Amino acid sequence: MCVVTVLPHADGFLITSNRDEHRSRPDAQPPQWHTYNGRPVLFPKDPPGGGTWLAATDRAVVCLLNGAFEQGPFGPGGAAAAGARSRGLAVLDFFAYDDALQFVNGYDFGPLAPFTMVIAQPANPVHQLYE
Repeated sequence: MCVVTVLPHADGFLITSNRDEHRSRPDAQPPQWHTYNGRPVLFPKDPPGGGTWLAATDRAVVCLLNGAFEQGPFGPGGAAAAGARSRGLAVLDFFAYDDALQFVNGYDFGPLAPFTMVIAQPANPVHQLYE
């Protein structure tokens, strides 16, 4: 099971992520800065799909968790085995939008396997957290 923890504190928040994957899945590339949708984004890159499960910019942190409670449309091996678009790319696509509400209302989630996404956005005076 994937686990994400969000710990708020006076200066913002701390996010931890425990990714639960098959041992046969190739190791992700270490976190690096990449330009995605014209913006600098820090994330570990997952080789099979080119996406990620955790990404950060100066305005948001996005974490993807598997949809463990629903069977996806792609069966064993998931979307990558079926040639569908990786849901890890949806994490990166978030940064083409100004905020979580625009993303949820404007993004085409199409044929992605089930997932949960946690979005943390620093704001004054209250930090925003979305699931």
